[in-house]
Amino acid sequence: LIIILLVVEIIRLSIYLTRKSKLNFNTVWLSDVYNNNINDNVNSKIFIKEGESPVDLLNKSFEINLIKQTIQDCYPETAFFIGLDGKWNKGKSTTINLVKKSLKEEKDIVIVDFDPCKYNDDESMLTGFYNAIADKLGIGYSIKYKQALRILIDNVSVGLEKKFDFVKALYEIFSNLDVNKMICDELETSNKRLLIIVDNLDRADAGIMNFFIRSTYAVTKFKHTIFLLIYDSDLLNAQLSKFYNTRNLFMNKIINLPIKMAEIDKSRIRKIFNTSLKNLIDKGYINEFSYDLNEKIDFYEDRKSTRLNSSHDQ
Repeated sequence: LIIILLVVEIIRLSIYLTRKSKLNFNTVWLSDVYNNNINDNVNSKIFIKEGESPVDLLNKSFEINLIKQTIQDCYPETAFFIGLDGKWNKGKSTTINLVKKSLKEEKDIVIVDFDPCKYNDDESMLTGFYNAIADKLGIGYSIKYKQALRILIDNVSVGLEKKFDFVKALYEIFSNLDVNKMICDELETSNKRLLIIVDNLDRADAGIMNFFIRSTYAVTKFKHTIFLLIYDSDLLNAQLSKFYNTRNLFMNKIINLPIKMAEIDKSRIRKIFNTSLKNLIDKGYINEFSYDLNEKIDFYEDRKSTRLNSSHDQ
């Protein structure tokens, strides 16, 4: 039995290596397929990246330009909050990436990416948040900064244990400690502005989400700081309803500029599908009569999203 299994595995490995030797692999964006920027080598297998596109395939120019212009014109004395609200798979991440790309030439803007989903408790989340900012500003390795951050974390931990007025306590803690002063001084000295982009806020643990929102509300004394928060308000409010009775508390209390992602035009999706399919046929990746996508095409990211399929739905 062992010999039979070994032979089977050798045969499977041989088939795999034979197929691999016949096919080269090339990863392309869906936008490359749509714009026909793909090779016509029929011996290549392409992996189509469906996720965060480097170009605006979905015509989100309104949202992109509104966010970009707001950030360019915003020099707040206290932190300013922009909220990008939309359902999953509506192009939020692509929109943010294109905003970041458009701001690359803005020398006075320091972009900080932060994902609260990566943390399991309040202390690690808060430490990660401050370190993300400090590292971008070049003060993260300072002993003085590390000591100041430790004091902040200790004070917040004590405050949580005592369970006193949470917002008021956090506001006082953040306002009176050196770590915030060091960040504000660095922004002032370098004549920089902070753009803090927070993605996946609605996917974080409910407790982490609540603590993060209250923490950011407490650091509104940050000068020249813009928060760009990305979320689905329905998911966010469902999580926050575990702590509050008032719906839309987050939107009403925190967000200065709420932006709702527009629905994706179905005719645009149809055009992307039809054009991409035609290009794949013309380049020899798909047989025009069978639409067999399995042999030469695979999808690199997000297999749950809408994909090209053999139905050729018009």
